[in-house]
Amino acid sequence: VPFPEDLKAVLFSPDFRMDTVRGRALMPGGYMKADVVFSTSRVALFLAALSQGHYELLRVAMQDKIHQPYRANLFPLFPRLIQAAQSSGAHGACLSGGGSSVLALATEHFDQIGKAMETTAREAGIEGHLYILDVDMAGAQVSGLNVGTA
Repeated sequence: VPFPEDLKAVLFSPDFRMDTVRGRALMPGGYMKADVVFSTSRVALFLAALSQGHYELLRVAMQDKIHQPYRANLFPLFPRLIQAAQSSGAHGACLSGGGSSVLALATEHFDQIGKAMETTAREAGIEGHLYILDVDMAGAQVSGLNVGTA
């Protein structure tokens, strides 16, 4: 899916890593149908919002009931970071992957969004780094690969 060039990622990455193994262990063995429907409907909404330029829908489209509620046990501050980003102009925000970074998508106010996340984190005693990034559509690439012979 082509990603709109006018959307940038504002990423706050705390100076600690979330334990992936512990995070996965917090996930339930099964999910309620309502939670699965909720989250999969958000994927469809996310794709529609991007393809049609309806960024106001990203706030809802980036909600989740599959992993974020459980990972909040390891990083209880991240919902406040999401709220700080949205209150400062982000169209939507979420926990990035398994954490601990928080990702916000925006078309403007990038510095304000990042500052709001940094301030919220610092007030809770957490330091981190802020990145304002274009989304890379090329993905991971391998270069300079040396293949030996057996």
